[in-house]
Formats: sequence, structure tokens, C-alpha cells
Amino acid sequence: MSPDPQALAGALAQFRLVQDNSGPVRVYRDAQQREYHSVTNVLSQTADNRKELVAWLAKGGAYNENLRGVAAHRGTLTHNSGEYLLKTARKLAINSANRRGLWKETDCGLWRCPSALTRWALNEAAKSLPPVGLSARGYAAGLTAWVLEHVTAIYLIEFATCCWVPSRERGFAGTGDGLLEIDGQGPMALDWKTSQRRDAIDKVSQHYPQIGAYDLGLEHMTGIRAAGGCIVLLRRAGPAAHSTIDFQQLHDAREEFMARFHLFCDTINK
Repeated sequence: MSPDPQALAGALAQFRLVQDNSGPVRVYRDAQQREYHSVTNVLSQTADNRKELVAWLAKGGAYNENLRGVAAHRGTLTHNSGEYLLKTARKLAINSANRRGLWKETDCGLWRCPSALTRWALNEAAKSLPPVGLSARGYAAGLTAWVLEHVTAIYLIEFATCCWVPSRERGFAGTGDGLLEIDGQGPMALDWKTSQRRDAIDKVSQHYPQIGAYDLGLEHMTGIRAAGGCIVLLRRAGPAAHSTIDFQQLHDAREEFMARFHLFCDTINK
């Protein structure tokens, strides 16, 4: 009997690699002690503006490092709020769908309940959202409003994936913010981004390889392919913006990430 995609996908919530800080750079290891590098580190180390970022940090010293820390904390608070909303809504939807027998299997082997039930659950969950710290309050409010408007099915939340690349004798690992149905389309691999830049939406394609990496990991571990992806850009004030990635763009993003992963491996092997 072939593995059940739904069961494999559900196991991603419990999947964990062990962090290893004993070497010059942080890596992660599986039960076989194989080495994995984080998706975000691979991308940051191979970014076109890597030299400019290093120079910016060096010039600003502790001040610029502090700015990065503030941004990271703001992002964590925002992500936590979105995760709470989705997880609470999923519990409500599951309980209701189980009682009423409303589940339907999708083409990729995952199960979903009706969109109307998902929207009801999200609106109920939003009523009990915990307060968010002031630095992230606007971003979290924008995320909540975006989710209530666009999410029509919840498949996975904060799903951890990894992919071993035998030819490089190492792998990569990362955690997607969600595998959701957006406006009736999906499943879509999601990533939330907080930004104060006005031109962030014009530069959103730089994040596509990150979605490609998550889709590679998802397929490697479950056999499931996302139908596309979505980058959600959250602002301190005002509505969120999003950029949807279709299946062909996702394919291209996967290839770009793998090219950068090989470049990353060549660099650390020198």
C-alpha cells in the first residue's frame, strides 16, 4: 500500500532536525547525522546584493545589527499571530466537518472542507486573537484581514521540510508559513513578509526561490506538489499586498533555488 499523502503531510508538523552549532556555521542534522543548511541562509549567502548587505552592516555596526534584530522580532510576533489564527480556525473547521461528514479529497491527495466552513472558522477564530505587541500590531492586523479575505482552505500551517541532495552530500531545510487554498486556488505554498519599504511589491520576485525550496522539500517528504505559491507583503499600516506564483513560475523558482544551492555548496567547499 502506498503512503497516504494526508498522513505524510500531517507528520510534517512533528518533524524536526537537530540544530548543530559546533562548527563555523550553524547546520541541522537528521537521525543519520547528515548535514542540512537552512533555506534562508542558502539564499542570503548567494544573493546578488550580498556584498552591499555586508558593507551596510559593517558601516552601521551595532546600530544596523539592532535594526535587523528589531525587524526579526517584529516578524516573529506577526507570524505567531497568523499561526494562532490559522491553527484555531483549523481546529474549529475540523470539528465541524467531522461531525457533518463534509470532507472531500483533492487531486493531490489532501482533504479539504467547504470554503464556507473555512471562512466561518476563520472569522470565529479572529474574535479571540491575543493582543500583539505595538511594534507588530499593524502588520498582524493586515495579516488577519488578508487571511479572512483570501483563504478558502487550510491544509498545513508552519510545515517543516528538508531535502537531501546526494550529489552534494548535504541538504537544505526550511519551514513554510502555510500550505493554503487562496481564493479557491491551491494548494499554494505561502510565505509572509513584513516590510517597511514602499517598493517591496516591485521586488517580490526575489522571494520566489524560497517558495521553490519549500515546494521541493514538500515533494521530497510527501510526494505532494503545490499548485503554486503566494508571497504576502505586510505593512506597518494599511492592507497587505500579495503576489501569486503560478505552477510554471513555481517550477522556475525550484530550478533557481537548486542553482543557488549548488553555488552555495561550491562556496563552502572552497
